[in-house]
Amino acid sequence: MDTSPVLLMRRTASRDTTLGGHRLLPGEKIAICFTAANHDPTMFLQPDRVVLTRSPQSHLGFGGPGPHHCLGAHLARTEIATIFREIFRRLPGFTITGEPQHLQSITVNAFTHLPATTGEACY
Repeated sequence: MDTSPVLLMRRTASRDTTLGGHRLLPGEKIAICFTAANHDPTMFLQPDRVVLTRSPQSHLGFGGPGPHHCLGAHLARTEIATIFREIFRRLPGFTITGEPQHLQSITVNAFTHLPATTGEACY
């Protein structure tokens, strides 16, 4: 299932505006629920499936698209691709052996533990 590392973010209206048919006054707070937005069936065909070839990839990961898009998004994507490539190159027997343990948080989606083996004895 596609998701975002940031699950929830709060914003403050800076001026009178309307969002989704609701009037917001300056100073009013709104919550942006990325997990709900990334599974919006009006935006995504099969919103609850991971589809690596989905085009366009209009998910809200890294705060985008738009003016709040993370400046480090390209670096983060490059880093994670490099990490996975090196793990599988250096540890070809790497296998996840159990369910991940998730951080208990309403704002951040992260693992605290991921059981795995390399298929080799470690000394």
